[in-house]
Amino acid sequence: MAVFLPAGVLLLSVLGLAACAQGRPNPLSRDGHWPITSPAHTEHHVKDIDTSAIYHQHVQRASQRYSTMLGSSVEKRFNQAVIENAVSHLQETQANASAPVNLLILDESDNPNPKGSGFSPIGLEIALVQPVIRAEQPRHPNSIGLDIQANDIGCENSLTSSLATNLHATDIATVQIGTPPKNFSLFVDSGSSDLWVGHEECKGYDVGDCGAHTFLGNSSTTFNNTGHPWHIRYGAGFVLGKIVTDLVSIAGLQLKAPHKFGVAMEESPEFASSKIPYDGFLGTAKSHLSQQHAPTLIEALRNEGLVKEGIVSYHIPRALDTMKAGAPVKNVGELTLGAMNPAKYNASTLVTVPNVSPTGFWEAPVDEVRVNGTSIGLARRSAILDTGSTLLVAPKEDVSAIHMLIPGSLYTGTRWIIPCTTNATISLVISGQEFPIDSRDLLFLPLNMGRLKGYCWSTISEMRGVSKPKGTNISKTGGKTTSWLVGDVFLKNVYFSTNLDRDTISVARLAEQPELAASEATELEDKTAD
Repeated sequence: MAVFLPAGVLLLSVLGLAACAQGRPNPLSRDGHWPITSPAHTEHHVKDIDTSAIYHQHVQRASQRYSTMLGSSVEKRFNQAVIENAVSHLQETQANASAPVNLLILDESDNPNPKGSGFSPIGLEIALVQPVIRAEQPRHPNSIGLDIQANDIGCENSLTSSLATNLHATDIATVQIGTPPKNFSLFVDSGSSDLWVGHEECKGYDVGDCGAHTFLGNSSTTFNNTGHPWHIRYGAGFVLGKIVTDLVSIAGLQLKAPHKFGVAMEESPEFASSKIPYDGFLGTAKSHLSQQHAPTLIEALRNEGLVKEGIVSYHIPRALDTMKAGAPVKNVGELTLGAMNPAKYNASTLVTVPNVSPTGFWEAPVDEVRVNGTSIGLARRSAILDTGSTLLVAPKEDVSAIHMLIPGSLYTGTRWIIPCTTNATISLVISGQEFPIDSRDLLFLPLNMGRLKGYCWSTISEMRGVSKPKGTNISKTGGKTTSWLVGDVFLKNVYFSTNLDRDTISVARLAEQPELAASEATELEDKTAD
């Protein structure tokens, strides 16, 4: 099957390979352009990119994370054989028909909406090059920008593995630690509670050292290693280390007392690689979840009176919104501590609901779910809001109910695909307010990277391999799980805020083009079009 891509995309795919070979992410330079690096030789073809394996790997990580949040265990169904099987014979079945669907022959002619815009060419460029897109410095008090990169597992040895998170960005905040203070880039994760960075003597598990990152240790004159062991396991990857104390500052807020957190003495490859764009984690869930048995950073800030309430507010950036007509514009992603930033959201849509998670996550009750404005009968669900996840993961029956109302959707027997040209709108209704998901965010990657108007993997995935939940720490109806894992697919479309003092969650629609005037965007597009 012939594959045709714009010359710019082909060039960027080569640049992406070069960056992977060099073993580091592509930072967006100060003038807003991607660095140009020519490899000595490459025979890479975009058509060889295996998006099926990428998607299955990503769903596996999300499923493991979802299972942990539900207090369940994932059966070992997701192994290399499963992925290889999906790649070797894509023999799929349509949800409402018995006839098999061969994904290898699906193209634009099979698309029920062929006039739609399709998967964004700019989005494909971002996925291939994976730049770290620096955030603007916020004007709002107690706020820091969220840098993003469309990759959270590194390039490894191929472009295929490097695309494993597509456009669904890693959200990174800069925190100062130690004396003299060092800048640490930390993954902001609302699905965990621990703060950690690598130790100066950190070792990688089966990968040598812990890569080209910023580390903490005795080079800080205020560093104190308590010697107490600590460890944490995520949906993918783990860290082993020690509990320490040191001075910490974030968004201009300097803790007076040394803060208790972790340093990693050993990291799995998911964190140790130089290709990873962050130096550690900043967990923003409740301290109930802490593996370090320590107050979270926001609790420490509140306890010292640096913020009035234990509030963390998020504007998660969308990688596509940082590009207009192929040129960079502002990344307005933002993390605000102790308050909400009114400039970021539409106040008339703001709702506040109780946190229904008894275990320390941030879980909002969902009244109903709508597809293209039609309620699909999924009442009394709840959404675990998780910035550490890309996908929306839910029970099989719920995911099927959603996709059955998306024109052209197909079921593969384990996963859903949808037209890349879809204009379907999926909404969560929270406290009577409807919050729609942009149709662009429903697309993971095209099945065929050369057919941007063909079929794409859906970012709404069913959970598979979860054993019966243990205990009563999740919502259930008729013995079935009603909690969903809701990642950046939804969170990029809202402004949301968590309040640990009141144990509440606030959600609002985003303000129109926050901090970026429409005239400014139009002017930039006109310039780049010339």
